[in-house]
Amino acid sequence: MFTLTTHTASTLPVCKQYAAHGWCPQADECTESHDLTNILHSEKLKSVVLKNRKRRLKAKERRKKSKVIKSDLPEVSAEDIVNPFSHPDSMSAEGHTELETSTDVASHDLTTCKDVPKLADGHRAGVDAFMTGVCYCIMGAQLSSKKLSLQDMRNKVYLSGKTLPLHVTKGNFGKMSNLHMEKMKLLKAKAIL
Repeated sequence: MFTLTTHTASTLPVCKQYAAHGWCPQADECTESHDLTNILHSEKLKSVVLKNRKRRLKAKERRKKSKVIKSDLPEVSAEDIVNPFSHPDSMSAEGHTELETSTDVASHDLTTCKDVPKLADGHRAGVDAFMTGVCYCIMGAQLSSKKLSLQDMRNKVYLSGKTLPLHVTKGNFGKMSNLHMEKMKLLKAKAIL
């Protein structure tokens, strides 16, 4: 964490033009600081101040919300807490049925929430790999209907949205390694290529 005691700021103020753009039109004649450590220190100091300000504002909003919620609740005396049924006329029949239905609904919601399967259990890469496989299967089915051979598709990458494939060829400046050349000889000997 950044502490304010790790760096002593110079007495000169930071040049805002230099801090924002990396150059100052006044150059050597500028009376403000062009020191990068001072600029970085002032930026860190600003970010710390802004974070603290945000925290204070969020805490203030939370306190206001909790005060609003507390003021909406009816006042309950200690006698009502000890013996809630001491005032039977204070409870209406409608209020009592509303309470029962709301608890029924709440328990129903809890059971249905448990039955809902989690969608985030799978790994995203697995879905991507599956869809890539589907795309290759569809492309293979389309190409097999055109009666194309393996030689017709060699060194071609079919890109989405393009009518012509991208040809993969050896560059003029690159050389094949000896290991690569040996593997190619083995593949040609096995008649795969």
